[in-house]
Amino acid sequence: MFSRPTKKVLMTMLLAYGMIMLVVYSVTASAEKIRHKEPVSPAYQNVSPKNRSVPSQDSSNEKRGEPLSVVADYARKNGMSTCVKRIDQVHKFLIGQSQAGIFTFMPPTGNPDAQVFSTSLEVHQANAMVAYASSSYSPGNSGCTGLYETVSYRASSCKKVLTDNYPDLKIGNPLRKDIQVLDGGKTMRIFLMPADKGCVVIKKEIVY
Repeated sequence: MFSRPTKKVLMTMLLAYGMIMLVVYSVTASAEKIRHKEPVSPAYQNVSPKNRSVPSQDSSNEKRGEPLSVVADYARKNGMSTCVKRIDQVHKFLIGQSQAGIFTFMPPTGNPDAQVFSTSLEVHQANAMVAYASSSYSPGNSGCTGLYETVSYRASSCKKVLTDNYPDLKIGNPLRKDIQVLDGGKTMRIFLMPADKGCVVIKKEIVY
């Protein structure tokens, strides 16, 4: 049999429990603050037109001596060279400082530096939004061409998404009837697709 704890022992246990809960709360509060300080990648947030596209390679982090992105480093270690800088450029734009899960489509045979390389991503933004993104890269004689798409859901109607977020873009003809096309310039299009009471925003850009 266990002896019944004394009042002093009970008070000591309660005090210890209180200290543990205080530490847990402090750690949780700090993590919450840090998490909300993380910026949302410009690939998904509603930003000014000059920041809506992938930055040029000349302004990339790689030029300033920062390490390659995880995906670019993976491609390099698996025999790719022509598209490594392009992969790094696009993936740093797509992910930023967000958390992401990535699936890569590496050529199964032959020279990987002469074939298409592709990725699929699940990106968790600091504003609690989850987005899907994909990118593909094609090496050629003149370098490497990249293409990416982002897919995210907005709780507002497509009309409101258009008015609030893309007032500067020219409205083109719909794909057929319901999916609206916005002209983002020579290499970019944004598609607004109604989904129940919300809107699915799809952005597609080719990066030369």
